[in-house]
Amino acid sequence: MKGKKIKGFTLTEMIVVIAIIGILAAILAPTMSTYYRKSRIKDANANAKMVFNAAQTAAQTYISSERVLKDTDKILNKTLVVSYDPANGVRWSNSLNGALAPVIVDSEGNAATAYDKAANDIASVVNRTVSDAEEGCWTVYISNYIVQGSVAADSLSTNRVGCYTANKYMASDATDKTYAEWLTGGVEGEVDSLAEVCNIYEPLSTT
Repeated sequence: MKGKKIKGFTLTEMIVVIAIIGILAAILAPTMSTYYRKSRIKDANANAKMVFNAAQTAAQTYISSERVLKDTDKILNKTLVVSYDPANGVRWSNSLNGALAPVIVDSEGNAATAYDKAANDIASVVNRTVSDAEEGCWTVYISNYIVQGSVAADSLSTNRVGCYTANKYMASDATDKTYAEWLTGGVEGEVDSLAEVCNIYEPLSTT
């Protein structure tokens, strides 16, 4: 009785196959890495757009409520920058190059100033409306009751930052900045880079 011939790959064939797989993997790895990065930035941009829309909804409610006030008492007809992250809570500034101040409330939870209340109201609407916004970081810039731009990310340290304005997206792969650096421009306590990053116009009023 003749023994059966065992079929299979030779060592040379196996080496060739492994070499081909290695070459294909080397070609595909950078492509997949770029794809995943762009996908995450696209998600961040979508979150920034949702933050933008939610903040705009909150800002619109101030148009009617502030109509009866004197111009000097109005809040959202001037510049208001509202920022939120889990580490610092809600912060605000009434100028693009001013320090972001934490919202102050009394023992009963009432806002100390009109700016504190406006920032709190906007943050409350955004965090209720946008899924996971309360776990992430976002900043909006409002002037003349219109949200001029927004920045959003899932953490302070990530460099996958989403931006949105009414006219364009700007993805964070334009630079290697983290969210905190985009917000501060590298100088702690300043938010002047928000206008540069989002390519938004100068505020109609900064007083």
